[in-house]
Amino acid sequence: MTVRNRISQLQPHFSINAINTIAAIGLGLAYAGVGLFSPAPASAQLAGNLTVEIDNLRDRQGQVCFNLFRTSDGFPSDKQKAVKTDCIEIADEPLEIKLTSLPYGNYAISLYHDRNADNTLNRAAFGMPSEGYGFSNNPRALTGPANFGQSMFILAGRNTNIKVKLTYL
Repeated sequence: MTVRNRISQLQPHFSINAINTIAAIGLGLAYAGVGLFSPAPASAQLAGNLTVEIDNLRDRQGQVCFNLFRTSDGFPSDKQKAVKTDCIEIADEPLEIKLTSLPYGNYAISLYHDRNADNTLNRAAFGMPSEGYGFSNNPRALTGPANFGQSMFILAGRNTNIKVKLTYL
């Protein structure tokens, strides 16, 4: 069906001037970028805030250090491949880490209670951690550190809250 045929079908109900006016308004809105049903621009990136509550601190000595990752590459300890890494002085318990404006997506966090504030997860005999440690989702790490898949969570929405329980051996 051609446009001319379609317009001729509409003429009994609308005048040609009304049809032209409606078409002009529609084109004007489209060119002005007001498209009501168009998706968000590709450059727009959704972001949210993350609050990590840390439970089971043995004491307030030292600091808590964390590494936040978006992929398994480097998880859990390669600070160079982490999205964010920092150490927080222990002030209150439960201790909270607040991270803002993180792009939506998959994340995993590893952290440890750095009691002697040397920015290192200290280890005892056979490589076992001598300081408290934890991962998002609180997976059991019996024979080694948790992997990204076990620790992954989704950051979506304005605020995401997770709890990490520290383990001491």
